[in-house]
Amino acid sequence: MAIYLSRCFFWSRCRVQFIFAVLGVLLMFTAHATVPIPSAQIQPTSAGTGPEDRDVPFLAWYEDLTPQGYLEEEVLISGTANEYDYVDDLNQSPEPVATGASGSYTTRMLIRRPIKSEDFNGVVHLEILNATANYDGSPMWDLTHRSMMADGAAWVGVTYSDNAADFMRDSWGVDSWPAPSGAQPRNRSRYASLNVPTRKYTWDILNQAAALLKADTNTDNPMNGFGVDVIIATGYSQSAAYVTTFANSFYPSYSAAAPCTAELEATDSCEPIVDGYINAAGGPVARLLNGAGSYPLGDRRNCENALNREAGCLETFVEPLASGPSEHNLPKIVRFTTESDIKAARVRQTMVDQPLLRIYEAAGTSHVTYWMSLQGQVIGEYQFGIPATGNVDSPCTRPFNPLRTSVPLSAIQHRLARWIQFDETPPDSSYMQVEGDWDGPVDSYFNPPVSWVRDDGDNDSTDGDDGVGDGNALGGVRPAAIGAPLGNYYGFGFYPEGPLSLNGIYCNSIYGGFEAYTAEELQERYFNKPTYLASFWWSMFVSWIDGFLLLPDAMLIYDEAKAYDGLPD
Repeated sequence: MAIYLSRCFFWSRCRVQFIFAVLGVLLMFTAHATVPIPSAQIQPTSAGTGPEDRDVPFLAWYEDLTPQGYLEEEVLISGTANEYDYVDDLNQSPEPVATGASGSYTTRMLIRRPIKSEDFNGVVHLEILNATANYDGSPMWDLTHRSMMADGAAWVGVTYSDNAADFMRDSWGVDSWPAPSGAQPRNRSRYASLNVPTRKYTWDILNQAAALLKADTNTDNPMNGFGVDVIIATGYSQSAAYVTTFANSFYPSYSAAAPCTAELEATDSCEPIVDGYINAAGGPVARLLNGAGSYPLGDRRNCENALNREAGCLETFVEPLASGPSEHNLPKIVRFTTESDIKAARVRQTMVDQPLLRIYEAAGTSHVTYWMSLQGQVIGEYQFGIPATGNVDSPCTRPFNPLRTSVPLSAIQHRLARWIQFDETPPDSSYMQVEGDWDGPVDSYFNPPVSWVRDDGDNDSTDGDDGVGDGNALGGVRPAAIGAPLGNYYGFGFYPEGPLSLNGIYCNSIYGGFEAYTAEELQERYFNKPTYLASFWWSMFVSWIDGFLLLPDAMLIYDEAKAYDGLPD
């Protein structure tokens, strides 16, 4: 304590931190606090005889899941949530302590699971629904549902955001939103009880939702009798920042239905509520415990498994900053980075530093792709009644990227589940090559002069590329389309020079781009379509051997390759 106090120059601030530090010490010598089970109520679902009595969940899936042996249902959960602060914010500890402030909440879980319990593989992917638009989105489900259902896993999306809950309760289906003709009418009473007062409740909402799913004999549990074995918390883009904080500050947490007693802890037999985490397409910063702001760059709480770090995140990829085995109980966690998310390279870590962490940077992928944009139109039509035009022209200087980000992400999610459930070691971390200066002057869209290294086509394999000169990024996870490219795949699209704009932000850091090879370049590279298909098949085989391609996606992308008509037969 003397060392701690000697660092305090402003007593009013340190007095609060000192109190939290004492509380944290006391908590270490008491039994683990347990997460209560929330009450739950399954919501009825009815397509109705017409739009006036349509009663379906917001974000209901637009396809019938029964041919895959799946169903969709929605559950309202209610409980009491705490607000949290840091035990030692001054020293960048992620460890939380309840402030004493708390309140009640009612939110919803959207569930897609096997109809029969015998078809369930024991794994739940718990998605922190993305509230960037101030209403829920489910990018992890959208991208990986084919592989999830092939595995027999369940997906559960949780509404954590006050804005998203308010939207469903107050705005969805109101004639004035989102178009003059109004959204699809619906049963206005469905979400009348939703109440998420603050994002400070995020962490208890997520933990309590997970605790309910693992309470196998609880009759309120919508998966009662299924035997949930593994829960993996996932989030894409903005939600990924919540994943990192949820893992750093609240793992391990234990359910009131299965508390971690001293006897169980002595034999290493305690079972956490959440077993693993995926930060997908996130940035370089994690969320504060207040659920709103973010940590500054360089704060070690931006790093996954921050309890095992002795310094801030890596600003460039050099030697690990920590050494030796961790003294903390840490989870298995994956960070997946697209080409669009180059700023996430600021928080790279090594497997030597973090043996339970994998970082996968996927060459040629983008934060938003052609396929995601097309799918977004279909979802918008189903949810809001906005006609899907099928026109996905990009506002950027390049057309949308057609490479499916979903393919490596699905495989990585599958590998993490197998790692947790069966201790199957996943592929090693895989990093793309990066060059530039993180500390250099930023452009008008706040990007430093840093970029991924690309195959420059100089036929000089000694400079790090393969000498073939295909123009695509080097290193990292290699999707099949990168091994047999039809052009240059980018994580960014650029935008015409001009004032700062929303489209400019999207084009420079979210929307991917594509530059197709000319007919002459294709002819030189492949000669004809059979040669291209042979190259594509071999690239798929290599990707499968490396652990980054699953059968459902292999069938999909090979069918797309066969449909390509830009080469002679």
